[in-house]
Amino acid sequence: MHEPGEMMHIKNKANAKALIQDGFAIDVAGGQGAAPDGCGVEIRGKVNKPPGWIEALDIGSQVVKDVRELPYGVTILWDPRYSPNCLQLIATFKAMRSFGWDLAVPIKSYAKLAKDMGTEKDRALTESVIHDLRVPYYNTHLLFIRRNEVTKKLVQTWYNEMAEGSDECLAFMRALYKTRPLILPLPVAAVKKRPA
Repeated sequence: MHEPGEMMHIKNKANAKALIQDGFAIDVAGGQGAAPDGCGVEIRGKVNKPPGWIEALDIGSQVVKDVRELPYGVTILWDPRYSPNCLQLIATFKAMRSFGWDLAVPIKSYAKLAKDMGTEKDRALTESVIHDLRVPYYNTHLLFIRRNEVTKKLVQTWYNEMAEGSDECLAFMRALYKTRPLILPLPVAAVKKRPA
């Protein structure tokens, strides 16, 4: 048994085709996997020109200091110091199109938890909101956010939490728990830091 949104590799092509035809699965590797209509990228940092993956998807983009509003139907918040995994981009677009996720974001680390992040003061503030820091935290360098009332509130809450000098990831955790969107956790490998 598998949960909705779970990804798996099926070696037997006949079995894979049967699952797709019966509506139990979608193919995330085949085809070009175009971005959803109304999708665009908010680039959170300096770039000389949009990278190839943005051009290949033929979607809008703009450089911003911060994002107070979600200008696209699905806004990708991206930090150019990190590179997205292109296959994961396609899989995420398909999952967001097929299921009702409000946002998708990679897990930051399998080895560390929220209790290992930020300053003691920041952890205490986060614990007062989420009550237990023994949870995975998210990599805020690549987020896929569907524009709706919950996610608008999430982004505003996140930036308000960061305004106090908080660790970005812990501020995001507090905003998640305060607004409670439907979140699709992506694997750590969905994004990787670029070499300096």
